[in-house]
Amino acid sequence: MALESAHGRSRLAAAGVLSMSWKERQYSRPLYMHQLSEGTLRFLWLTALLSSRDLPPLVLLDEPEVSLHPELLRLLVGLLREASERSQLIVCTHSDRLVRFLEPSELLLAQSADGAVRFDWADQLGLEEWLADYTLDELWRTGQLESAS
Repeated sequence: MALESAHGRSRLAAAGVLSMSWKERQYSRPLYMHQLSEGTLRFLWLTALLSSRDLPPLVLLDEPEVSLHPELLRLLVGLLREASERSQLIVCTHSDRLVRFLEPSELLLAQSADGAVRFDWADQLGLEEWLADYTLDELWRTGQLESAS
């Protein structure tokens, strides 16, 4: 059984094993998974997952930005927004690079103190004055979001 898309081809190679190649017009030979970077493979996997029409009601992603080129993060956030219209997404990150592309209403801060965890939406922290001069990722990186909650 072979699965084909506009750019790639997958084949069931053996029970539980998938062989995949990526074909581009400008190259005479396909690229195989072992020839692609971890970040490229991760982005292809996330794109396939988040573009799926059959997303489960709840999707949990832990640090999806790991190994991704910074230029892909804006695209990833766009995919997350689109998928969030079809499923509840919970994405955990420690990355200011990913936060850079979020709106305050999309960022839920979790802070632990004395064995308890407090959750605050960034748009409920009165950041309007700060956001006039700084970006959300700058406030995250400098710890201003922690002191605002």
